[in-house]
Amino acid sequence: MKRFFILVLFVCLVFSSAFAAEDTVKLRTLGQSPLTSPILDADAAKQVVKNHAEEIRKLENEDLFFDLVEQLDRAKFEKGFIPIGATMRWMLFGSKNGTARSVRNIEWAGQEPIQGFGFEIIHNKMIYSFFVPRTCGNICLSQIRKAYSPPPPPAPPAQPKPPVEQPKPIEQPEEPEKPKVIIPPAVVELPQPVPTKKHRPNIKVYAGPWVPWEPINFSFANQHIDAYHNLQEYLPKYESWLVDENKTTSTMYLKEKNFPYQSGDSVILRQQRSMTTSWSGINFNVGLEIRLRGNFWLGMAYWQSRTLHVSVSGYTEDMLFKEVKYLGYYYSAGEQISCPPKYHKYCLDLNRIANERQTDYSIMSREIHLVLRYYLNIGSRFSLAPSFGIADQQFVKKTNDKTLTTVLYPWKDKVISQTELMEYKTENDNYQLTWTAGLTAELKLLKFVSIAVEGSYLKFPQEKLIHESTVLPEMNFLYQNKPWRASATFKIIF
Repeated sequence: MKRFFILVLFVCLVFSSAFAAEDTVKLRTLGQSPLTSPILDADAAKQVVKNHAEEIRKLENEDLFFDLVEQLDRAKFEKGFIPIGATMRWMLFGSKNGTARSVRNIEWAGQEPIQGFGFEIIHNKMIYSFFVPRTCGNICLSQIRKAYSPPPPPAPPAQPKPPVEQPKPIEQPEEPEKPKVIIPPAVVELPQPVPTKKHRPNIKVYAGPWVPWEPINFSFANQHIDAYHNLQEYLPKYESWLVDENKTTSTMYLKEKNFPYQSGDSVILRQQRSMTTSWSGINFNVGLEIRLRGNFWLGMAYWQSRTLHVSVSGYTEDMLFKEVKYLGYYYSAGEQISCPPKYHKYCLDLNRIANERQTDYSIMSREIHLVLRYYLNIGSRFSLAPSFGIADQQFVKKTNDKTLTTVLYPWKDKVISQTELMEYKTENDNYQLTWTAGLTAELKLLKFVSIAVEGSYLKFPQEKLIHESTVLPEMNFLYQNKPWRASATFKIIF
C-alpha cells in the first residue's frame, strides 16, 4: 500500500507541471520548417488551407472548422504583408517527418515584413483573419476582431437634373496595385475566446471487463484416489478368531507368538479423494488517465480477476488397534497325540476410525497498473496508443476446512463417538512487481464519451503453491495468472 501512495504522489507532481503557461515566441526567420513549397498565387494559398483544415480544427474548435470549410471557396485571398513587431495567435508549420506542427503566441521579429496572401471568415459574429506567407506556405491566425453590421441603405436620390456635358478628363496611367497592409489590432482589443468553445480533454475515467474468462492457470497432481483394503490382508495366519458384533474386543489364537501390531497402531481400510473446480464473478478493471503534455497520458488502473473455487473432498477409514494384549499360550486338549499343538492367545480391542474432510479454496488476484501512453490520432475520432509501465499483483486466498471424525464398532456401522472441526482462514500473498506493455485502440463516440479496446502482456515471475496435507497422500496446487489479456472499456472524458 505504501508503494501505491508513492505512485499517486508522482502522478500529482507530473500532472501539475502539464499546465504551465507558455511565453510569447519571437520568430526571426521563415523557410526553415516550411509547410509546403513557396506559394506563387492566391489559388495555391487556398489549396494549402484546404489541405490542412483538419489541423486548424485541432487548434481552434469544430464550430470554426465548419464555418471555415463552408466559406473557404468564396473567400477572397488578397496580397498583403505582416509588419515587424506584429503578433499572431498561432502558426502552423511543417516538420522533417512530413507532419504539421504548431506554435502559439508568436511575434514577428525578422528584418523585413512577411509577404503573402490573407483572407477572412466570419464565425460567431467575429472576423478571423488568416495569412499564408509566400516563402514557406505556413498558415497563421493573425487577428480576431468584431464584425460590424453594414450601415442602412441611403435615401433614394432626388430627380436627376439634365446632364451637363463636361470636358473629358485626361486619362492618367493606372498605378500598380499596392499590397494590402494587414495590421493586427492591439492586444487589448482582441477578444479572448470563450473557454467552453474549445475543449481540450485532460482526464479520462474508464471501466470495463477483460478476458481470458478463466484468467488463472491451475495445475495439480495426485488429485483422485479410490482404494479399498480388507482387514484380513493385514493380519497374520491365525488358528481361530472369536468376535462379538456388539463389542469392540475379540480373541485371536495364533500358532506362533508373532502378532505384528502393538497398541495404538492402525491400518488403512479405505481411501477416497476427489476434486472439483468452478468460477464466479467477472474480470473487471477501473482506471484514470491524466494528460501530461501533448499526446502523452499517464494511466493508473485497478484490475481484479474472477474467483476460482477449488473443492477437495477426502475420506479415510482406518482400523485402530486400541489395545493388543497377550494372554499366554495353551495346548489343545482335544487331539489324541503325544505332543498337542501350542497356541498363543491375544485379546484385541479394535475401533474403526472414519475421517471425512471437505476443504474449499477461493482464489482471486488483484493488480495495480501504472502505465504511460502516447496517443496517435488517426482521423478525427480514432486513435492508437502504445503503452508501457509496471504492474503490482497480489493473490487473495480464502480457505474453509471442515473435518468430521467418527469412531465406529469394528464389525458394524454403529457410531461410538463423533467429533467435528471447522476452520476458516484468509491469506494475502506478498505483492509481485513486473513490467507490462500493450496497445490501445480508442474510438470517440461523442464529445465526452469514447470506447477502447486494449491488448496487453504481463508476466509474473513466480507461481503460487497450495500444499494440501491431510490424512491422504499430499497434494500440491500451482496457480498463476495467464500473461496475455484483452479488455474493453467505456471512457468518460473531462
